[in-house]
Amino acid sequence: MTPDRLNPLWLLATGILILIILISSLAIWLGRDKGTEIIFSTQSNQPIRTENIIIDGAVTNPGSYPLREDDSLSDLIRAAGGQNKNADLSNLKVTVPQAGDATSPQRININRAESWLLQALPGIGEIRAQAVVDYRTKNGPFKNTEEIMLVPGFSPSTFEKLKELITISD
Repeated sequence: MTPDRLNPLWLLATGILILIILISSLAIWLGRDKGTEIIFSTQSNQPIRTENIIIDGAVTNPGSYPLREDDSLSDLIRAAGGQNKNADLSNLKVTVPQAGDATSPQRININRAESWLLQALPGIGEIRAQAVVDYRTKNGPFKNTEEIMLVPGFSPSTFEKLKELITISD
């Protein structure tokens, strides 16, 4: 074969290959799992107390989070620190307490919480939160909650304000 006849054959083969790749990609994209939409609703006339939506299971920081009327489940998962690595979302539990339900205060795990979550604690700003993360990185996980007083900037009076709001266990 001459070089003149070889170029059109290669162009045709390349075009067919590109067409196959595009059609396969489109088929895969159209066949993907789009997930199931979750709608929050109540059966009674009592309003949902949106300040205490409890999420547990496949999230990094399970607990109680505020959920506004226009928020989605992905907003709630994001507020809880996102989905755990290799987590199965079928193990996700979302509880919407009704009026009159008693809820206990959420405790933040100081061995796992990221800086932004630690800043939600009273009197803890960006610098103290980062000091907790740095201490944990350097010394390993806290063995008890009192050990937070070894972190620079944490005094016994600061610990007294936080002791009911922090934990070292899940």
